[in-house]
Amino acid sequence: MSKYKQTIQAFIDIINAQAIPAKEYPDLLKFVEEMPEDYQEIAEKIDNWLKPESRSKIKETYRLTLRQLPNIDWNYLGFGGVKIPPGKESESAKELILNAIKKNTPEPKQEEENSDNKSSS
Repeated sequence: MSKYKQTIQAFIDIINAQAIPAKEYPDLLKFVEEMPEDYQEIAEKIDNWLKPESRSKIKETYRLTLRQLPNIDWNYLGFGGVKIPPGKESESAKELILNAIKKNTPEPKQEEENSDNKSSS
């Protein structure tokens, strides 16, 4: 597995494990939406996103996850070990990360806030 794909898979895994606090999701979503399609560039952007001291716990979880990934041949398997049918491409890395974020983003609590505002009027 290329180190770039490992980086991306580990990042997707920590998102799916909900290791990133909900307060980071708006910034994370913006970060991913601006992400390039190239694996190497994505891996570099992920490393840069994890650099701030405020994300040190996320970075540690990411590093542990990265070390635990199996050494498999990604030419025959897609992300998560899914077999890719011959001649069909899987989702791009960017789409996979976006889908993981969307799947794990907590629902906004706007309805409660709106009902509180109405009752105080």
